[in-house]
Amino acid sequence: MATTDQRLKDATYPSIARRYFATALDMIVIIGLITLIIKIFKAVGMEEGPFWAVAFAPVVLYEPLLTGLAATIGQVTFRFRVRDPETRRPIGVLRAYLRWLLKILLGLISLLTIPRDRYRRAIHDRSVDSVAINVGALAKPGEG
Repeated sequence: MATTDQRLKDATYPSIARRYFATALDMIVIIGLITLIIKIFKAVGMEEGPFWAVAFAPVVLYEPLLTGLAATIGQVTFRFRVRDPETRRPIGVLRAYLRWLLKILLGLISLLTIPRDRYRRAIHDRSVDSVAINVGALAKPGEG
């Protein structure tokens, strides 16, 4: 099995600023989705029952599903993807959920670990074996 150095040597990585701004944009999208859902439910008079669960579904669905299957709007806008270091393919929904939970639990601590890592991987990336890679570096070495 290839080491992390072998798997990631040909890739380039987004800066902390790009990762931060991508996350900020994703937060704006989530808030927009929540606002839209609330307005729709209020317009049709459905403010009881499952209303709040549905209204806040984007909080737990947006980032893990999109990161696990493709990319979030923030990642697309800032031209990087979260990928498996070996295959450079999406990490899948389960790994994306674990990554998301760690990211939430560790918060700023995770962000502060990025500059110390040669591949700019945060703790939540290393924990699930993922890496944020610039769009131009997605092809596996030798496939270019």
